[in-house]
Amino acid sequence: FITHDRMFDQDFASAHRVANARLVDQLGCLTHIIFDKTGTCTTNNLTVKYLACNESITHLDKDRTHLESILKNNESKDWKEMDMLFTMMAICNSITGKKEDDGQLYYDAESRDELALVEAATKMGYTLTMKTPDEALLEKPDGSMSHYKILQTMPFTHDSRKMAIIVQKDEQMPLFLMKGAK
Repeated sequence: FITHDRMFDQDFASAHRVANARLVDQLGCLTHIIFDKTGTCTTNNLTVKYLACNESITHLDKDRTHLESILKNNESKDWKEMDMLFTMMAICNSITGKKEDDGQLYYDAESRDELALVEAATKMGYTLTMKTPDEALLEKPDGSMSHYKILQTMPFTHDSRKMAIIVQKDEQMPLFLMKGAK
């Protein structure tokens, strides 16, 4: 019904647009409305600023040179963990999308937090160039492309507060990636 409504915003000179039809079903279930004075909700702007890996907390912008040096040296003790962290950030989500002919990346995300994780991974050179429900293509900082077959997706639920995905790269052992709260 919303997509056929004739509402028009005079201030923005545009009609409304349904970005995620799944959310419409949840509107009648609201019991609380929470607002965010920082603008995350009102401007739909969420960014990742800090990363925690190997018991250390790193600022994504301030420590970027340090992170890039780790990612360039795949012999370093922290490389494997950082590589896995950014790989997980890029592909463990419900996002679909691809790189168009014009070179632009277009993602369809259910939530802004998932998009923020993919954007943070991209900032560090882990670019999700294509993702469907069955496969993902990830470009890594060294320019190599990793193709992942998506074997199973366990979507986020409010009960588990987690999301998981099982992927397989080439003929390697399947990899179980999970994100969420304790």
